[in-house]
Amino acid sequence: MKLFYTDFETPLGMMIAIASETELKLFKFHDDKNIEKELQKLNFEKTEADLEIFENLKIQIKEYFEGKRKNFDIKLNPFGSDFQIKTWKAIQEISYDTTSTYKELARKISSEKAARALANACGQNKIVIIIPCHRVIGSNQKLGGYSAGIWRKEFLLNLENDS
Repeated sequence: MKLFYTDFETPLGMMIAIASETELKLFKFHDDKNIEKELQKLNFEKTEADLEIFENLKIQIKEYFEGKRKNFDIKLNPFGSDFQIKTWKAIQEISYDTTSTYKELARKISSEKAARALANACGQNKIVIIIPCHRVIGSNQKLGGYSAGIWRKEFLLNLENDS
């Protein structure tokens, strides 16, 4: 599968997107702590492509930051283990302007004992914002971690609460 690349500025910093002609594979902040390792796993052309999926992504992300979009309709195909993909699908079911705890989500997809593994899968999320791992918090109501920086997680939750 041939993959393409683009990047663009958002209110939270520069982001990179990698996609086939029809499916988004990766969408992360340039300074995400896992970005280099993840980019090495993908075989893609580092040339900007004028693809419809990238245009739709840019429009939808802009609308999200303007408080006009609560759901995305971009076709996703992140790479990861079966458990990670199962976790990311469950995360996508967390509604805009709500949160879930790692424990609640683990219970939903397997068992409470998987909460630590689920937190690790959240940290390995390949498609931030659209797979809203920022909506997953600790049982103590603390934010927990976020691979793109806790300040971004806090910003995104506040954005959704204010819309």
